[in-house]
Amino acid sequence: YVTKAPCVAPPPPCTGATYNVGNSPDGIIIVPSINSIWVARTNGVSAINPANGNMANYVVGFLTNNSMAYENISGSIWLTNAGSVNTVLKLNPGNGGVMNGYATQSTPNFGIALDPLTNSMWVTNSATNSVDRININTGSRNNFTAGQATYGVAYEPVTNSIWVTSANLTMLTKVNTTTGVATNYFNAAFNGSRGIAFDNVTNSLWVVNSVSNSVSKVNPANGNI
Repeated sequence: YVTKAPCVAPPPPCTGATYNVGNSPDGIIIVPSINSIWVARTNGVSAINPANGNMANYVVGFLTNNSMAYENISGSIWLTNAGSVNTVLKLNPGNGGVMNGYATQSTPNFGIALDPLTNSMWVTNSATNSVDRININTGSRNNFTAGQATYGVAYEPVTNSIWVTSANLTMLTKVNTTTGVATNYFNAAFNGSRGIAFDNVTNSLWVVNSVSNSVSKVNPANGNI
């Protein structure tokens, strides 16, 4: 299920809602080009119109569809999987069809983030403790070591880096998007860290720590909480 929370500010009316999107929903993104919410689920994706609740279900991708990212340049969606298929797919948000696909180094691919400066996407490879930089146009790939059991990834424009979480270690890894040089930051709070996002209002990173049941606000300049 996907739940729409009620608004706390005008304009009214604004109410919450819950939508059944199929089995094992995981990743979720907003696609601004068509004003819709996309959810990755088992063997497919679901597109929800937030204005009226209308939903379209597409059978596409993998048994274990996981993360998604929206690409502004082509207005497309990129989809990863947490199973045994080392591929990331490019989807057409107009009809859910597969437009292209590129190989990753390994699986599972839990995280994906887009880097507008190098026109690349970054995908985590949990089994090989690494992250791929994949050219959006050509599919050419560079692989970089990053942490252990790599999980989430986020692009951070302040220092032009990507940040990677490690599900099995209490650390974050910062990777320079140009050179691939990695720097590790250790903190006991990063226990079972998974999801990560960049906040461009406060220029901070937010990290979900599944073992310590917490969320950390991180300074990207020094990795401190």
